[in-house]
Order: sequence, then structure tokens, then C-alpha cells
Amino acid sequence: MTAAEKKTRRFLIGLILGGIHSALFILVAILVAFSSDGEAEMLYLIFFFLDYPISRIFTIALTGSELEKIFILGGLLWFAYGLIIESLILIRSRHGARWLAGSLLFLIGLLLLPELALRSLPDWQEQWERGTAAAGSGDLAEAITHVSNAVELSPSDNPILDGMWDYRGHLQVNAKIYDAAEHSFKAALTGVQSRSSSRPIDYLNAHDQLSWFYNRIEDLENEKFHLSKEIEYNRLVYEGDSIQEAGCWQRLAEIDFKSGKFREAIRILDKAITMEAGLEHTSEWSLNYMKDQRKEWIATITEKDHQDVAEETPIRREFK
Repeated sequence: MTAAEKKTRRFLIGLILGGIHSALFILVAILVAFSSDGEAEMLYLIFFFLDYPISRIFTIALTGSELEKIFILGGLLWFAYGLIIESLILIRSRHGARWLAGSLLFLIGLLLLPELALRSLPDWQEQWERGTAAAGSGDLAEAITHVSNAVELSPSDNPILDGMWDYRGHLQVNAKIYDAAEHSFKAALTGVQSRSSSRPIDYLNAHDQLSWFYNRIEDLENEKFHLSKEIEYNRLVYEGDSIQEAGCWQRLAEIDFKSGKFREAIRILDKAITMEAGLEHTSEWSLNYMKDQRKEWIATITEKDHQDVAEETPIRREFK
């Protein structure tokens, strides 16, 4: 075997592992791109486990322009793993089992460094308190740093962990770091989905935060998806019609109206009005607001559309 061949072989395992990582990333990207599921991007979370310890040291937002970090850093990490495996094989063949055992212990220590470094920091409660205090004083950057540390240090069974993710998301929205905020809100939903003990209200809160976020950034399709989920869980939580569900229908109507689907918007708004009017404890303010909104929408439609909508979805006498 020539020197050039030996040099190439030295990198062979690393190149194979790096290629596998790249292929897996591309496969996930294709599945997400062609999926109609609004939660498909959650598939990228597998790289938090596959790219340890990088994912433990750095919080990588798994959306938007941040995705190349997974592709590049993860690929380099797997390439490095290949070099390490090749080196261990070489050590075993040249120096025997004792050297191999010593090398393995050294590597295990290296892998544990991120955990040891994180444990040497203030615990999650202290980081959380520092973060909320910084937020109260208006220092968003400091607040995000400490709340992020609290989230990373928090045990997975922490009952307020989902709320911590949501809090971080709101801080990031205020700082206009929208990709990272989306990851935070999705992480809260992932936490709910991963626990068998999660209640319908936990799902409801997670979808509510996401629908609020997508409303804030004017992503109508994703807002619509999570509002539909809210409606589903509102019926479970409140065991039937509720002010909350009526509000979700009203927001769905607004989305359709913004999208130019005027007839569908009026139909859905009528559903919200009917539900609100039929509740035992009706919110008069919400009911009047929706009635006024309906009148405004009718007024903005062309004369022909106005006539069509009036024929298809007549305003009931009690709504006048």
C-alpha cells in the first residue's frame, strides 16, 4: 500500500460518517419540505441527540437560517468521530489493549467536560431568578442569556420547564430574534408531547403560544394550524362550547378574511357568534365586537359579493 493510499485510508471512516450525517440531514430536510404537518420541523430535534456534545454546549435554533449549523458542525463532528475511531484502531494494533483502555478513558472524560462545565455554573433556579430580574429591569440580552442557561440546566421532569421555554420565546420575540423564538415555543410543545402525563390543557397552552407567535410574525398558515389544534383541545378542556373556542373561530375567520376568502370568513365568524351567543355566561363585549366586525366586513365586500354573502349566510335577526 502506497503512502498516499494509507493517508486516504486514515480519513476513510471519518468521510463515511460525515457522509452519513449529511445524507441523514438532507433526508430530514426533504421530509420536512414535503410534509403538510405544521409540526414536521420537530424532526430536526433528533440532531440534538446525534450531535452530542456540540448540541449540549450550544443551543442551536432548529429553524430558518440556523439550520446550516447542524449540517456543518454535525458533519464535522461525525468526521472527527471517524478520525478518533481510526486512531483507536491504530493504538490497539501498535500499543496493545492497555493503551486502548487509557485512550478510551481519556475520551470519556472529554465527552463529560460539557456536563461538568454546566454543573459548575449556578443551578437552574439561580439562573432563572437572574433572568427574570434582568427582564424586569429591561435588559433583554442578559435576560435571554440567563433564561437560556436555566432551560439548559433544568431537569427534564421540571414541571415548569414548558413555561420556561415559553418565557424565553417571549423574550426572544421582544428582542426580534424570531427564529430562536420559534424554536423555544416548539420546544415547549415537544416537551408536552414527550410526556405521557401531559394533560389536554398542557397541549392547549403550547398550541396557544405557537398561534400567538405566528400571529405576531404574520405567518397565517401556521397560525391557522395551531388555532385548529386549540379548538380541538378547548373542547376537551371545557367539555363543549366555550368563550375560548369562540375566540379561536373568530381568529380563524380573520385569517380567511385577510387571505381574501370573504365568504368563508363570514361563515366562520357566524359560527363564532352563534357559539358565543349560546353560552351560559356570554361575554357581551366579545359578542358585540364580532357583530360589529361582521358588519364592517360586509361593508368592505363589493356589491356583488355582498349580495352573494347575504344570500348564503344571512344575518340572523338576533345578531342585528
